[in-house]
Amino acid sequence: IEVGNDSIKAVVVNNKERIECDHVIFAVGHSARDSYEMLYSKGVKIIQKPFAIGARIEHPQVLINKSQYKEFYDHPRLGAADYRLIEHTSNGRTAYSFCMCPGGTVIASASNEFEVVTNGMSEHARDKV
Repeated sequence: IEVGNDSIKAVVVNNKERIECDHVIFAVGHSARDSYEMLYSKGVKIIQKPFAIGARIEHPQVLINKSQYKEFYDHPRLGAADYRLIEHTSNGRTAYSFCMCPGGTVIASASNEFEVVTNGMSEHARDKV
């Protein structure tokens, strides 16, 4: 980023394309402290955003059970099947599902002082969905 007079002047993409701008939204996601440290070191004013970016995908439990247990998906001795989605990119970054809670709920959580994060949880029976 290019900074001048206490504000962002431009974003340089892949050390090639320069995009002039007055405002930038960084949707950097999970584990992005390095991005915030870079912005802070350049004197960029950081303000809390009034929104969150993410996606919620709901799969019916029977769909997951069929995928994991095949023909035994409805066997009474098998509980709700678990699964997770992970993508390892060529640049070493990873995208993953953070809450694979059969019958789960998305909740607000706090892991550090003055921070709020999104999390998920399931009740013991895992039977809400």
